[in-house]
Amino acid sequence: MKVIYRNTLSVLVALTAFSSLPDMRSAYGAETAAPAPALTAEDFSKAKALYFNRCAGCHGTTRKGATGPNITDENLVKKNYNADVAKAFITNGTGGGMPSFGAGELSEADIDIIANFLMQPPPAPPELGMAEIMESWKLVVP
Repeated sequence: MKVIYRNTLSVLVALTAFSSLPDMRSAYGAETAAPAPALTAEDFSKAKALYFNRCAGCHGTTRKGATGPNITDENLVKKNYNADVAKAFITNGTGGGMPSFGAGELSEADIDIIANFLMQPPPAPPELGMAEIMESWKLVVP
């Protein structure tokens, strides 16, 4: 219980700190914090792999939510979250079930990359044709 309280308190403190950031207007007229910096091709590739291995199980491959909430870039901007807020959630976890990845699970650099990745539009998942799907099937007869 102490860990959940401490993590929740850390996130609330981070959100309070970020509420004093200078406001910018988005194309939709909503107030948002400064946009995340663009990722290099290498960082984007690494972030895609990290997200798929650590986050997609709960948030979905397109970030629209599954057991975890919708964390698309559009939804984060609507909530006035920036990469620093995303970093606080990734580092400290939440009381709602998200684990803390800052306790040695991921490096500080990896957390920065994922936080910036979340502020970018999600990449489209690869689509398989019927031939590729059928080729991947394995018939098991007991």
